[in-house]
Amino acid sequence: MILNYINLGMEINKAYILSEITKEDIEELDKDEDFQKDIEVTEIILEKDLLERHNTAMEIAVNKGNANAVQWKLEKINPDRWGTKKDETPIKGVLVVSKVDKELL
Repeated sequence: MILNYINLGMEINKAYILSEITKEDIEELDKDEDFQKDIEVTEIILEKDLLERHNTAMEIAVNKGNANAVQWKLEKINPDRWGTKKDETPIKGVLVVSKVDKELL
């Protein structure tokens, strides 16, 4: 059951709760290296499947003339080159408000 919930994209702690297992069982599963490996593999397979679906959806969108998904993916892969450029430059500093400044308000 837990691996099925993980395969849906659920976080492990929520999967434990939904499975209604005891705290002792949770502690045992957390220590079980084989089970932890199964969780990792399940998450990796889910990510791969979702990426494949994303690519399919992106191809359909591009064929219909919508390049937004391609632009989004380019920005994620290489934000320095394809990301949104900001005209603003943040200036780090410390703001000090004195008693005289407060009186001006």
